[in-house]
Amino acid sequence: MLFGKKRSLYGRLIFLVLVVVPVVIWLVATGVGTHFSTAGNILKSIGKACAFMGFATYCLQPVLSMRFFIVEKLFGGLDSVYLLHKQAGKLAFYLICIHPILLAAGGLLNGVGFLGIWNWESASVLIGVFALVCLILLTGFTVYVHTKHQKWVYVHRLFGWLLPVIVLHALLANAQITHIIPLYIYMLLLAEIGFVSFLIRSVFGIFIHRYRYVVAEVLTVTPAVTELVLKPTGIPMNYTPGQFAYLTLKSKVVDSEPHPYSFTTANNGPYIRFAIKNLGDDSAKMKYITPGTPALLEGPYGTFSLHNSKRAQQIWIAGGVGITPFLAMARSLKPGDKHHIHLFYAADKLDDAVFMRELIAIRKMLPDNFEFNLVNKQWSGFVTADVVGKSIKNFAEADYFICGPPGMTAALKKGLTAKGVSEEHIFNENFSVM
Repeated sequence: MLFGKKRSLYGRLIFLVLVVVPVVIWLVATGVGTHFSTAGNILKSIGKACAFMGFATYCLQPVLSMRFFIVEKLFGGLDSVYLLHKQAGKLAFYLICIHPILLAAGGLLNGVGFLGIWNWESASVLIGVFALVCLILLTGFTVYVHTKHQKWVYVHRLFGWLLPVIVLHALLANAQITHIIPLYIYMLLLAEIGFVSFLIRSVFGIFIHRYRYVVAEVLTVTPAVTELVLKPTGIPMNYTPGQFAYLTLKSKVVDSEPHPYSFTTANNGPYIRFAIKNLGDDSAKMKYITPGTPALLEGPYGTFSLHNSKRAQQIWIAGGVGITPFLAMARSLKPGDKHHIHLFYAADKLDDAVFMRELIAIRKMLPDNFEFNLVNKQWSGFVTADVVGKSIKNFAEADYFICGPPGMTAALKKGLTAKGVSEEHIFNENFSVM
């Protein structure tokens, strides 16, 4: 897991280099000094640099969303990939929007009249305006409009179809991107990689390996939590406790989009279990799934596992349905294991603490390896670094695994680092970005 954090930094560095390369090629080919002769030229040059970096970032977005194992490995976990995907999407939006503003401002400073800034008879200008308007509308919808997940996915896919429109604008502009051969080749190569990635993942769904399962049982754990039990109809998936997979159910009850769920089984048998909490949309309909429903699993993904930690002493902190990866890890523990685990399970109400009886049973079975504390909001308030510290000796010598709501995770990481725990020993699964 330590290496996962380092990989994330290396992956981000590679991403940054790929984004900056076109600006470097452009400056080397044109000469740095030519861009600083006047204030207007400075603004126009910055506008062009924003265009190059925004275009490169936009092209790399589909690659980040492909869920390829090699990309996940490069960034140290799929949650890290998707977090970068979200951040890079914002960056591409801002860079592309700033591009025409700076070009216009630079033209005005160079004495070009307001009406002469843009040639509205040019196909490049019209296509560019169309692409910019579409980009703003799509971004506004995906960020601010709350709709069903299926509709959101359909709208989000339009970003991929907008990529060739942006490429067409760049080519028809007859700008430096078409006159500097290395820049032209680099940008077209990025565009091809991005658009092909989009077609593979979002349009045709090819080259994606999915394991075939069928729903064996549908269990009501609580009124808000349903557990699906799946059995393989072909080669079963092999995974590490703590990982997750994307589940697609072939049923009219739910949509056909895959959703990520953590395994709750220890990977020691033919069956796979998912505990799914009612959080709206499809998760609320899981209790209506019937045995015999075909299911597809894509994965496994994630590096969130006790087996990826070199430290024997581990502190697990779960909030709500964030207990699911810890349940799989707890079920995998055996007498004589080197691990010494202390689980803190935060729940708003006692009824929300699903699988509590089983966790207590595991504690009784493994008294030397597993400890368990329920932190109930009604009794003891929120789970904090201070609450954890009261029960833990050698506070800074353990690895910390956190899975729960973003607010809880952020507060715990801040509290733990304030008490001397290195960030390198704090691991969390960011389900909120997937």
